[in-house]
Amino acid sequence: MQLRGGTGIFSGRVPFVWLGNQSSNSGIYPGYTFQVNATVEDYRWPQVWKNNLAMDAKLGDGWLVTVEGILGKDINAVVHRNYNMLPPTGQLTGSGDNRATFAGFNEQNIYSASAGAIGFLDAGTIVLDNTREGYQYSLTGKVARDFAFGLNATLAYTYMESKDYTSIPAEIAADAFQRNPVVGNPNMPQLSWSRYGLKHRIISSLFYRKSYGMMASTIGLFIEAGKGNRYSYSYAGDINGDAIGFNDLIYVPANAGDINFGTVDGTGTGVPAANAGEQWSALNAFIEQDDYLSTRRGDYAERNGAMLPWYSQIDFRFAQDFTLETKKGKRNTLQLSLDIMNIGNMFNSSWGVRKFASTFNPISVNGVDNSGTPWLGFNTNLRDSYVDDVSVRSKWQMQLGVRYIFQ
Repeated sequence: MQLRGGTGIFSGRVPFVWLGNQSSNSGIYPGYTFQVNATVEDYRWPQVWKNNLAMDAKLGDGWLVTVEGILGKDINAVVHRNYNMLPPTGQLTGSGDNRATFAGFNEQNIYSASAGAIGFLDAGTIVLDNTREGYQYSLTGKVARDFAFGLNATLAYTYMESKDYTSIPAEIAADAFQRNPVVGNPNMPQLSWSRYGLKHRIISSLFYRKSYGMMASTIGLFIEAGKGNRYSYSYAGDINGDAIGFNDLIYVPANAGDINFGTVDGTGTGVPAANAGEQWSALNAFIEQDDYLSTRRGDYAERNGAMLPWYSQIDFRFAQDFTLETKKGKRNTLQLSLDIMNIGNMFNSSWGVRKFASTFNPISVNGVDNSGTPWLGFNTNLRDSYVDDVSVRSKWQMQLGVRYIFQ
């Protein structure tokens, strides 16, 4: 048995385009319509404290068992804030959703001294800042065995959890700020699930090798199953009035009284939809069939709280080695190989097919009336959370290989 592990503080970098933004967007002049980019005075490069502890135990007869844990804590994580936005002073009413709202032009993401100013800023002043919030941990168990007749087998399972303030891939700082889903104030994002990493992952491999004379054959399988590709459910539109669309996490109604279907007319009065009952029935059915939304009734969806369903894939490999003796008495190897990725899909078109979300924005915002009540819409044809991913990831692929291995 052996114990192994370590601890350390690891430093990295941000995408340097964010710093390039600050060089090209550092000031305001007449007619300037882009955002200003800056960095807080005491900004620090990203740092994380990582800890690892593992145990490997040989149990005899070729068995090996491993248990491993990894824990990371953010010391200096990254977050973008808009220093030109004022805190929201309004609030939604008339439904279960009572989030804070931006009541006037001076509070919004697009900010200036007046709405008609020449030099208004699209997305204001985006400042690169630090936060200490965020953590990651994973637990792994693995069993492996080498059999005397040439078979090697492994099976491992990993559980992972990761939370942060933001994990949006964006080359423009304003996009990193605006695309981060929130409930109320985008300058105060909540600690929530990271979009990276699988919550569950199972991997297994089987390899058998047989040598005979000047040749050897190897046949193997690699099996993977996982769950945890995360995404967010947000409104299509702008429900909190911050002048940013598609960044507001949805409120999941507990019942029909929690939501209003309709529009808002030119006087700011709500107009109920003629098919409001039909829309509620369709939305209610959509929530019920969704593994995540059905657990959030009467509450807000979390950033990256939803996950794609389990996927699985089996890869096949066959390799044939031919040993060649050179004039100098050395033995080289000519290897011919055949690899079939996602081999199950080759035999059945429904095997090895992955899924992705049918929508990230199931509810549309049609307006907010004079009393602060939101009026919404739902596509009654939307029934399933997932659709088939028809990309190459869901298709079998084959490749042939030739390799010459020198001694």
